[in-house]
Amino acid sequence: MPDWVNNTDNTDQDAVSTGCGMAVLSWLQHLGFTLNKIAPAMVALGTSGTLAQLYTKLTSDAQSNAWPKFQAAVKALPQIATDDPFGRVSGAGTKGALKGARGHRLPGVKKTVRTR
Repeated sequence: MPDWVNNTDNTDQDAVSTGCGMAVLSWLQHLGFTLNKIAPAMVALGTSGTLAQLYTKLTSDAQSNAWPKFQAAVKALPQIATDDPFGRVSGAGTKGALKGARGHRLPGVKKTVRTR
């Protein structure tokens, strides 16, 4: 299982962990969770929260299922060319939904997230 699923990263400057985080957000939205549900769950987890914990908080499924299910979803895609492989993060309303999380930290990232 990749490190980014169960551990936090001490920076928001690591392109791999940031891209993986964005891909997971895209996947969670693909599963039907809106940013209005995801953002508060991320904030509630705090700075030591992980993407696996976020998955569990939203789905009530075991943390150990986060990586296998995400991996299966990614493998089912025809190709991956962006950090939004499911086409959900960059859609309309993203900025508005994240506005409430401004100044809070994402699980897996110890720096503060700022939205415009």
